[in-house]
Amino acid sequence: MSDSSHSSDYDEFGNPVDRRQFSSEDSGISSRHSFDGSRDSSGNPRKKKKKKKTALDYVDEVTSLPIQLLLVLMVSIFILYPGLIYASFSIFACLPVDDSTSTTTYPTLQMSAWAHGYWVRNMDQPCYHGQHQRYWLPLGVASVLVFCVGPPLGSLIVVLRNRNKLDELNTLMMFGFLYKRYRSSYYFWETMIQMQTTFLVLVDVFGRTVTAFQQSLTLALVLLVISVVNMVVAPLQHRIMTILEFLSLITLAMTVCLGLFFVDVPGAALQSDSMGSNVVGVMVVLLNVGFVTFVLYTTFKTALPKLQTFARRDWKRSRLRFARRTQRWIKRNLTQRIHHSKVFVSRVATEGSWSIKTMSKSFSRSLSGGFGGYGFGSESMMTNSFQDDEGRQIEEEGRKGSSFLSRWWKKE
Repeated sequence: MSDSSHSSDYDEFGNPVDRRQFSSEDSGISSRHSFDGSRDSSGNPRKKKKKKKTALDYVDEVTSLPIQLLLVLMVSIFILYPGLIYASFSIFACLPVDDSTSTTTYPTLQMSAWAHGYWVRNMDQPCYHGQHQRYWLPLGVASVLVFCVGPPLGSLIVVLRNRNKLDELNTLMMFGFLYKRYRSSYYFWETMIQMQTTFLVLVDVFGRTVTAFQQSLTLALVLLVISVVNMVVAPLQHRIMTILEFLSLITLAMTVCLGLFFVDVPGAALQSDSMGSNVVGVMVVLLNVGFVTFVLYTTFKTALPKLQTFARRDWKRSRLRFARRTQRWIKRNLTQRIHHSKVFVSRVATEGSWSIKTMSKSFSRSLSGGFGGYGFGSESMMTNSFQDDEGRQIEEEGRKGSSFLSRWWKKE
């Protein structure tokens, strides 16, 4: 009797629960199932949810550590590629300062007249002479070979070696960032994109050695050539991406061309306070604002169906979650009411001398307490229903009736 009273207990809904099956000494449960240590509303241990594998988890399982390090190195080089080639080519950037052969007013004062110019990173250092020739020139050659030629050549070799299995899962997970956004016949186009970036950086680095007008014209020419090539070939899978890329390059080229009006060229530069300069400035602003607006509109229009689908799915999930919670809440409270009613009826049957008025008052108190908080068990609810003086009086009458019935039964 004592063993059963200790091993069985009631949960918060009044249902009997065997607590021994959830003890830490039960090794059978822990050996068959995996639990997270918490319990649900019924006292049962919750099972651990299996974590969904991501692409990185899959790559970590199927690739070795050297391959993973190679992938990290490739991604890092691709991200830092413009900065690396800029630093590599800047070693060869030289700027002429003075010209000793010119017929100026003070030709004898032109002391910085080195024929190859001076290094843009250190204007006190003559180019291809002394320390620049001994240390920086070999470093520049090695940097160009490693950082400028290496990444495009490496990406081309990788996609060529895997060109027959580009659709396989392993190849997509490891090298998909090199060719996924291009059409199948232009899987190598990432190398061409890197070469285009190299040409733009070359104009930026070596354009400093010429006048601003010449640098702007060269940059506009390179942008136009790149935009035409990308538009004619159209290597991207989505047509809208090709259009956006073309418009972005054209916007840059037109901005550079309009900026030529402000370059200090005799007979070509506009005055800063003239009406023409204001018109050109407004045109530049409108051109760039219009392009940004078109990009935002295209992005919103493309993503709108997916956003609507996601909103509908989320709304359905929210409705289902609310319905389940409401159902659990109703079931929990109805269970408490039914249990309290059963306890009341059994107690009335035991203490049968109560009057109808006493029974109705106790029954109403029992039901009114049944919708109380969630953590009340059967004993606590019956205790709450007899807290006031009238309740204690009713309980005393029940005890008297029970003792009278027991004495009468013994006498009979």
